[in-house]
Amino acid sequence: MRAVNDPSNTKCTGLGFVFTQNDPYIGIDCDGCLEGDNLNPFVQELVKYCDSYTEKSISGTGIHIIIKGKLPDGYRNKRSMSHQGFKALEVYDHGRYFTMTGEALNEIKPVREVNLSNFQYGVESNTTASKKSYVKRESLDMTNIDWYVKKITDSQSGQKFAGYNYRGDLTPVDGDQSRGDFEFVKIIANEVGFQPKVIDSVFRASAMMRPK
Repeated sequence: MRAVNDPSNTKCTGLGFVFTQNDPYIGIDCDGCLEGDNLNPFVQELVKYCDSYTEKSISGTGIHIIIKGKLPDGYRNKRSMSHQGFKALEVYDHGRYFTMTGEALNEIKPVREVNLSNFQYGVESNTTASKKSYVKRESLDMTNIDWYVKKITDSQSGQKFAGYNYRGDLTPVDGDQSRGDFEFVKIIANEVGFQPKVIDSVFRASAMMRPK
């Protein structure tokens, strides 16, 4: 606490937090989302949803949100957010260090337990007929496809999966594309469970994907 109350009387050059597998915390880093007091609209929704401790990053152009929880297997830790108007979104529950500033964004809030899988954000869309805009809600997809592909490749079905996934090899089904699609999806589902988004993403990234 001495370092927090008066860091000038210590040998510390700053304060930080290391996220490990032995603690319940998740760190969310939104990079390039803050210009003066103007917070990116997407990040505003994320901050509101988490309703947990949030502070400005050391650069002054980003924020850190600290929550409690655990990320699911295959969760992608970093993704570009240029399509949402800021640089990047990073999410970690272990193996990461955050430099802390203590400069809270608005009021200081306690760290809450949050399920990021339920977070949805507004996307403005246009209807072609009336040309009126409306806002629909979408989930944040942080699926790490490479993680799932490796998991399936390392399984007992790995060799058969690799044939479909990397080469689009239909030899096991006598060249029947529909049967090949079915067998490929069945292999994926058996290994990842009932996760429609994951199954769809793995399929679309494979050599089995073809124009309709």
